[in-house]
Amino acid sequence: MPLYISNQPARRGCFSAPQDRQIPVLIHSNELQMQHRDFPQRFDMSCLMADAFELTNTGKHDVQYPLIPSNCYGIVFQFTGRLISAQFCGMNTSVRILRLAPGSSAFVVRLRPGTMNGLTGELAQDHMDRTSALESMLPYAAEWMQLVCGGESFHERTVIVHQYFKKYFPNAGTAVPDRLKKILEIIDREKGTCRVTELADHSQCSERYLGNLFQKHVGCAPKLFCEIMQMQYSLDEILRNRPKSLAQVAVRYGYFDQPHMNRIYHKLLGRTASEMRLYAEVQRAREVASFI
Repeated sequence: MPLYISNQPARRGCFSAPQDRQIPVLIHSNELQMQHRDFPQRFDMSCLMADAFELTNTGKHDVQYPLIPSNCYGIVFQFTGRLISAQFCGMNTSVRILRLAPGSSAFVVRLRPGTMNGLTGELAQDHMDRTSALESMLPYAAEWMQLVCGGESFHERTVIVHQYFKKYFPNAGTAVPDRLKKILEIIDREKGTCRVTELADHSQCSERYLGNLFQKHVGCAPKLFCEIMQMQYSLDEILRNRPKSLAQVAVRYGYFDQPHMNRIYHKLLGRTASEMRLYAEVQRAREVASFI
């Protein structure tokens, strides 16, 4: 039975000092080759581009890779020797499965929350938990798709994506409303442990206005956005460090207790925190076994 810690969450409302931006969590898979690059603040398009990664199935069987809920939008290119598909994915609030056939690859670029309007001119809420053909979303997409999938390496594909955004959307990242940008920075710094009332008070606006701002530019309600951010940070520690005490992780990341964390995990991931830790341990065991 989980250890009960407290009937109060970690202290909120005392906003802390800035820190490095959080990059969405990637699940490690021993069945796929993975390359990854994040884009720190010194990168000229970091206001738009969060990170990029590429998965390649070198095995003989189909692999289903889980993309866990993220605050980012995504562009997914799938290809073998030729382009299979290219999709624009809105913010996802549940696990999305990416299927890779033997010999195929997926190149994914994730974009910062709040940048949807600057890219497409459309409401972010209209694309939450949805995928659309890339050609219907962005200009000159057909030519761009061929260039990306024709790239000879992960690095070259990353450069092609950067050049495209810099040419056609140089101000998309900076077009985020100032009020929203400050709120997003606070939520990131606080690892999602923010109350909507406190965010509204800090921004000198009503909760209703804040909710409309998030629906339009981010895609979801601010409470759900915070829950996903909180899950991302706590899950990162569980997968990276495999802690013995999940109760301590729960309190550290602002949950009331471990059962509270499990409820949020099950809502977003379909699994409890304990099951996610077990998954990490199994993956680690497979990785060690491959070297024996």
